[in-house]
Amino acid sequence: MWPLGSEDWLTDGVLPQRRSPQLRTPFARAVVPVLAGIAGLAVLAAVLWGIAAWLSSNGDSVRLGSPTFEISRIDRLADSIATDGPQLYPDLKDPQGARSVVVHHVGDVDADGWLVYRPFPFDRPGESCLATQRPRTAEFVDCENRVLDVTQLQIADDVRVTIRDGRVLVLTFAGAVAESTVTEPSTTGPVSS
Repeated sequence: MWPLGSEDWLTDGVLPQRRSPQLRTPFARAVVPVLAGIAGLAVLAAVLWGIAAWLSSNGDSVRLGSPTFEISRIDRLADSIATDGPQLYPDLKDPQGARSVVVHHVGDVDADGWLVYRPFPFDRPGESCLATQRPRTAEFVDCENRVLDVTQLQIADDVRVTIRDGRVLVLTFAGAVAESTVTEPSTTGPVSS
């Protein structure tokens, strides 16, 4: 049945398993695994670089979060602003503060009088002179060490102020569509009394 001399290929009627190729010299046994590891790392690095290049090509058009920012109940926020001054919400993406906002409230009616500013002096164009707030006051110090009142900051006309359910202050940043749950009163831009 089997050709003569081929019985050593059979062990109890089962064909033997193939042996993997063996590296014969000490040099090959030392170098080949290292080269295989380097090649594997190079492939992994190329894949990660490709993913990073693809993600970075989107630039600032990538939105990782909601364009709306729910701050707080208006009664609590108005009381806090009356006691401790305007609320500064820093930009978490840009250390230059380009998207930072200052929320201020004027008047006695919690539902009216909400103002949103950018922490930059109104008399300087652009966002080149970030102002920092003096703790628990309505005063800000700009890059030239001038002391500014909150009303001397740039108005954030790219931020829409709404009050959800008549009690929660919500900011919607430029280019965003307001949430369907936002109800009266709804205003565009800063609200003044």
